[in-house]
Amino acid sequence: MFTVSTDQCSGRTLGPGDSCSVLLGFKPSVRGPRHASLTVPVGTKAFHVGLDGPVRPGDTYLGMHSEAGDYVGQGQDYNFTPADTEFRMVGSQSSLHATTSSTDGQLWDIYLAPGKGGVLAPGDYPDATRYPSLDERNSLSVEGDGRGCNTLTGSFHIDQLVFSPVDASVVNFLGSFVQHCEGGVAALTGTLAWSAEPVTTAPPGVSNLSVSVSGADDAVS
Repeated sequence: MFTVSTDQCSGRTLGPGDSCSVLLGFKPSVRGPRHASLTVPVGTKAFHVGLDGPVRPGDTYLGMHSEAGDYVGQGQDYNFTPADTEFRMVGSQSSLHATTSSTDGQLWDIYLAPGKGGVLAPGDYPDATRYPSLDERNSLSVEGDGRGCNTLTGSFHIDQLVFSPVDASVVNFLGSFVQHCEGGVAALTGTLAWSAEPVTTAPPGVSNLSVSVSGADDAVS
């Protein structure tokens, strides 16, 4: 779960004002909070540093279907999950960029952006052109294994998009896209999820509530 990836301290003697670094890796196998302790021996003493790594319960994946004649997807189906693929997502309310790198060497990039003056939020983004847009339209681009569109038409839909209030990084994302290269009919469609959490429905409102007063202290039941 936690591993020491770089250790520049073992066997060193540090003088006043000197420092060294220990870099840790975190690769969870299951969801939920994970805790550990890093023991740092200093002379005859040992110092313990607490380690915490939360694993959000959401889903991360990229699934795509390429119709016959689609240049980018080559008429194939794709299904990438964290079991065999590294996912990254960066961006803001003005644009998002997701990258995937699978163990079999496939590299994919997905760009999404609203039209000029717009912001990314849950909803529909029709009439999209190739990212980055040179006019005021929405834009997207799905590229893989060195293949991309010179021109494109398409659309995308965002179901879920949450940014961190601390550093504005992307916390949750769920969306889908449709892309047509060079004005062709064949489409590349797909769904991208980044720690996408299930939508919870609020419980139904209270009904058939009755109030009665009893006792000298006017107790309500």
